Amino acid sequence: MPRIYAAALVLALVAPARADQPPNSPSPIFRFQTDEFWLNLHHFLYVLGRAETKASDASREAVAAAPADSERGLASLTLEERQGWRDAVAFYAAGPSRKDAIFDTPLRRFHRR
Repeated sequence: MPRIYAAALVLALVAPARADQPPNSPSPIFRFQTDEFWLNLHHFLYVLGRAETKASDASREAVAAAPADSERGLASLTLEERQGWRDAVAFYAAGPSRKDAIFDTPLRRFHRR
């Protein structure tokens, strides 16, 4: 009998009723949200670093077009923000962008996480 009470308590704590759901409907397990800027920031900096170092894929459309996209965005930033952006690109150009995103172990582990 104590197991039933423990199970009921766990269910009550894990799946509280929500006002926006009808009674007896299951609560969602996951809620997905995106913020395209933060979601793509790492990849954009990686590609800008590849363009800056003239990596072997620098002529690919995504890499070749990235600096122009970046410059358009920089137009609305303050001088301090522009410097911060350029520092981030320089960091990627000196480190992560020198690695292959698919085959080099550190980036492979990062993408899996």
